[in-house]
Order: sequence, then C-alpha cells, then structure tokens
Amino acid sequence: MGDNSGNKKQIGQSLDSILLSNTLIKSNDIDVESIMADINNKLVQNRINKFVDDNEIKFIDNSLGTKVNLFDIDLSILNYNKDINNYNYSITSHRKVLGPVIVKGRQMVNDEVRRYIDPIIEKQNNFNYEIIRILMAINGHISTLKSSDICERLNKLESGHFEDRISSFESSDLMGRIQILEEKMCNINEPEMTNWSKFYNKNITEDDLKGIIEHHMEFVELIKHFSCMSAGDNVPKLIEIGLGTASFSIYFSRYAYSCIGIDNDPLIVKRAIETSKKLGGFAKFVMIDAFDLDIFKEEQFDIAFSQGTMEHFDNNSLIELLSKQLTIAKYVAFSVPSVHWPYREYGNERKMTVEEWETILKDAGFRILHLDYYKEKLHIGCIITKERS
Repeated sequence: MGDNSGNKKQIGQSLDSILLSNTLIKSNDIDVESIMADINNKLVQNRINKFVDDNEIKFIDNSLGTKVNLFDIDLSILNYNKDINNYNYSITSHRKVLGPVIVKGRQMVNDEVRRYIDPIIEKQNNFNYEIIRILMAINGHISTLKSSDICERLNKLESGHFEDRISSFESSDLMGRIQILEEKMCNINEPEMTNWSKFYNKNITEDDLKGIIEHHMEFVELIKHFSCMSAGDNVPKLIEIGLGTASFSIYFSRYAYSCIGIDNDPLIVKRAIETSKKLGGFAKFVMIDAFDLDIFKEEQFDIAFSQGTMEHFDNNSLIELLSKQLTIAKYVAFSVPSVHWPYREYGNERKMTVEEWETILKDAGFRILHLDYYKEKLHIGCIITKERS
C-alpha cells in the first residue's frame, strides 16, 4: 500500500509537470519586482531633481491614483502566473469566481477540454504583459521630461490653437463682428433690455413720482386744462395709453380725476397696480392693446393721453392709433422726446422737431390745439382733436 501511495504521488507530480509545461509563460527573463523597483526609483529621482514640479506630481497623483492601484492588482496577477511552484494553479483576475474554477478544471480534465480553457488563460497573460509594457513606456517617457519642456510644449499648443481659431474666421465674419462691437460701443449707456416690462422694472417711490411730475409739469397742466374744459362740472375722465411707470395715472387719480391706464404687457399692468396701491392711487389698470379700443364707448373719456409712447410708431400706425383714441375721447394729448433729447431709450424712437410733427398731424387731418417744446426743448407736448380748423 505504501509503494502504491508513493507511485500515485510520483504520478501526480509528473502529471502536474506535464500540465504546467503547457502554460504559456515560459520566459524566466522577466523580473517584475526589479522592474517596478526601477520605475519607482526613477520617479523618486525625477521628484528630487525637480524634473516634474510638485504641482505636476500632485496632478498626476490625483488623476492616476486609481489607475496605479489597478496596476498593482495586475502585477500581482502576473506574479501568480509566473509562479511555477503554485500547484493549485491559482489565478486571481477580474474573473474572481470563474478564474479558479477554470484552473481547477484544467488540472482535472483531459486534453480535449484544455483546448477550450487555454485560450482564456492566454488572453489573461497577454493582458498582464501589456500592462508591464505600458508601465515601462511611461517610465521611459517621464524620465526624459523636464518642467521647462512641459511649459514650452503647453505654450506652443496654446498659441497654435489661437492661430487656428483666428485663421478659421472669414473676413466677412470679422467685419460683421466688428460692426456689432461698434454698435455696442455707440450704445454703451443704453440699458440692455428685451421688453418694456424689463425697461420699467423699477420700484417707484413717492420721491420718484414727484420728480417725474415736476419734470413734465407743463404737459400735466395741458392735460388738466383740456380735460376740465371737456368735463365742465363733472369729474374729468382720463385714459392713459401705454403705462410705463404709471406715474401719471397715479398722480391724476390722487387729485379727483377718474383715470384708467391700459397696456398690452401684463407685467407692466401688474406692477402699475402694485405701485398705485403703495402710493395711494385710485386709478384702474387693465391689459388692453392700444389698437383695440373698441371696447370703450364713443367719447367715454374727456382726454386720452400718453407720455413717451407715440414716438415708437411709424406714420401709418401713428395716425391709426391717434384716430382710435379720438373715437373714445374728445381730446388726445401726447408728449414725446424731441430731437434735443440726449438719450436713446429702449425701442425704436423717432426724435423729430415740432415742424415735422406738425406736418404729419396736419396731413392726417387732425386739428392741432397745441404743439410746442417744453422743458428746455427736451420734449414736445401736443393736444389734438378730430376736426381740422
């Protein structure tokens, strides 16, 4: 029985030798530990010599730290595969469960089955050797780099990209962009707006209201005079076309005038309601387009007025708008900036002289009751009615 046991052991060892002789790792020339030690020594030496500065080392450590851990795992795999005395033929790999089972099967099954298993192990071994090759290439490249070289390459790269970007522009594109920049420079003091609600996005205080009315007092007195003349003994009824800050409607409503303000921007209407409530006004505000005044009765109001609105319309639209106002009101009063107004506000403004406005209004058949500059010729105030004299 003892001899038989010895024979079995000898046969088993011979079988292991035969199986191991079929592995794909046959070279004894690779010393992984010495390779890794050499890599580490060169990296340390580079750090000492400041070939790579501390910031670059920190960047490399942060970005490649996880990859270094993976390298360690793969190198341990390589060591396992190189250990010919590992009779369990243990392989640890990304196949954590399947790997050991495959190797055990290799020890137990015949040559026919090994023909299917060996290619799997071959791929794993090739992968391990590729890792070593990559590490050696990285190590060799790092040893040739210096901080000055890296900076020089970065400078060349950045300057090259800039030249490429410049050369990619067509001359027409450049001229177009230059024109846009020139327009922005011309309008450097203009507010950057996309709609009227943003332009008038300001909380009006009592001092603001007082300042606005005082600035336009001559126009305010015109409205008072003609509205009272129309109303007689009744309460004057006013309608403001285009609200802006709603300062005029709030002001008149606080002085025993019945006043309605309209605008087609819901945010402006909402802000007007809030401002009127805060400043103690009694005006009503509704969202209506200035061209949709048919909902009001004929001559329902004594005067329809606007400030800083009519200059935004072309001649045809202006005449239509004024005609609609004269349907619901006996008089129309409007104030516009003159050619002497130094600022350009939001929208398409037409700054004209008194003479130019007179020509437009007379040609349209309106009767002009008042047309003149006010506030040092910065503004023009106008009162018209239906019939021409």
